[in-house]
Amino acid sequence: MRVLVGPAKSQVIADPILVELYRYWDARRGDRLFPSRTAIDPSEIKRCLSRLMLVDVFREPLRFRYRLVGTAASSLISKGELTGKWINRDTYGDFAASLQDMYGRVAQYGRPVHGSGNLRELDGRAWVNVENVLMPLGDSDDLVTMVMVGIVQTRRAGQADAQSIESWLVASEPLLPT
Repeated sequence: MRVLVGPAKSQVIADPILVELYRYWDARRGDRLFPSRTAIDPSEIKRCLSRLMLVDVFREPLRFRYRLVGTAASSLISKGELTGKWINRDTYGDFAASLQDMYGRVAQYGRPVHGSGNLRELDGRAWVNVENVLMPLGDSDDLVTMVMVGIVQTRRAGQADAQSIESWLVASEPLLPT
């Protein structure tokens, strides 16, 4: 799995639901680097909930575990329940290192990350092309304790780009469309 990092055309958030979620997160943080979990009110982002994941951040060692996974998000990557599962090799195989890198960037720097690429669903079904935005949450600007993720499918299963299979583009910071 290759992870490409840096400015790329993938930096601009394309999906309207992800744009809505990112704008909500941005408004809720105010003057802070990122909002607290308690600043997020699910009733204000109902349209996004099925595509939303909340991921707990554990430290020493740095690890990530799904706290909540929306139904549309879960169906993109697995037939089974992801809530309570760790983001590790047991769950994701070889792709775990790429996911841990993306979540690690959010946890370490307290800045959102935008990605797009192809995922093979956990149960081995066809490739799925997805776009996501990972946004930090925490009670202080010093420590990210949770990552809020929006994820959407951008193409039908089985229609992955041949060039981007086994690759994932990660922009250092997402941009909104103009």
